[in-house]
Amino acid sequence: MRIWLVQRAESTPHDDGGDRRLMRIGILANILRSNGHEVIWWTSSFDHIGKRKRFHHSTRLEVKKSYYIHYLKSFGYKKNISLSRFIDNYLISKQFKKEVYKEKEKPDVILTSIPSIEMSQIAVTYANKNNIPVILDIRDLYPDVFLDLLPKSLSWVIKILTKPMRNNLMDTCKNATAISGITNDFIDWGIVHADRDRTKKDTFFPMAYVKEEISKEKQTEAYSFWKKLGVFKNDKILNVVFIGTFTKSFEFDTIFESAKILNHKKIPIRFIFCGTGIKENKIKESCKLLDNCVFAGWINAAQIKIILKLSDVGIAPYINSKNFIENFPNKPAEYFSENLAVVTSLRTGKLFDFIYSNRCGISYGSDKYKLVSFLEKLSNNQDYLKLLTKNAENGYINNLDGKSVYKSMAEFIENFSR
Repeated sequence: MRIWLVQRAESTPHDDGGDRRLMRIGILANILRSNGHEVIWWTSSFDHIGKRKRFHHSTRLEVKKSYYIHYLKSFGYKKNISLSRFIDNYLISKQFKKEVYKEKEKPDVILTSIPSIEMSQIAVTYANKNNIPVILDIRDLYPDVFLDLLPKSLSWVIKILTKPMRNNLMDTCKNATAISGITNDFIDWGIVHADRDRTKKDTFFPMAYVKEEISKEKQTEAYSFWKKLGVFKNDKILNVVFIGTFTKSFEFDTIFESAKILNHKKIPIRFIFCGTGIKENKIKESCKLLDNCVFAGWINAAQIKIILKLSDVGIAPYINSKNFIENFPNKPAEYFSENLAVVTSLRTGKLFDFIYSNRCGISYGSDKYKLVSFLEKLSNNQDYLKLLTKNAENGYINNLDGKSVYKSMAEFIENFSR
């Protein structure tokens, strides 16, 4: 089979010399290729994570035999929500349409992700014209997410500006062969926009995580990196880690207020912040003011693996929006893969339910004292910590193991062959 995957914002095997961890599409591509299929992943020449251009022109590179990534010429942007991002979406979609119709060999099946609506609409239209089954994989509730991230006073403006996007979304959902998504609620959202009943073909696959193996050499380098930042093995300090992007999707004030209280009480707890983004300078400055906070900045796959091994608790400080409440984001799955307890700001939803049903963390909402009390208890009670980390391990194995989840998703895609 020849399979096309359309997703424009994930890291690829070519980023940072292969030191980025792969996500949903990258993992799927490897599985499908190993199953004997030819895979072409259509993505942007602009690195969404690193905010840099990979190439200045459209470029197709071979990853392995029968597996290619087609990088589409793009405009680029500095902020995820900005005029330049909208321009980039428009231009890359035009480029995608231009190049996809030049392909001499048509695929047997297409999986396309939202975001982006623009590229997905083109993929669905192309598939319908050529009688090709196409699966729409919903990973974010675009454009609803803008209503949560931008000031409420601008909601009427946002609704007007995003009306064309909503029309495109409805057209895309209606004409997809099937709708998949990272939760059942996300699929139902797509079904509403498709204006049809849900069928057995509409299946959810969580944003799972695959444990990566790293060489001893990279492990040694990673341990050395953390040692320089003052993070050691077995130093009897409870490590609480955030790995992600410093954007408006996260609320950090409660975390730093809690850190300040714990620092004053001299409780042996260390907060570690890893990532980059528009709030980076603010996070860095906040860390400088507290002895129990470490700012690491952007870290590679090996450094992520080791800091997860060195940590006890993962922070998931999402804003309380529909896009996160009905979602199970990829970051908690990464924490659970290394048996970390998870603390989240979400007061309800998929992640909240998972944490409490598996007894592997808490929701602190916006209550700094609740977070302080929980972390202090973990610091003083090793048996309680071990119970939570064991529960996290079981929750991951039973629900979020990427090898199992994405093997099933690959089989799901294969079943749509013409």
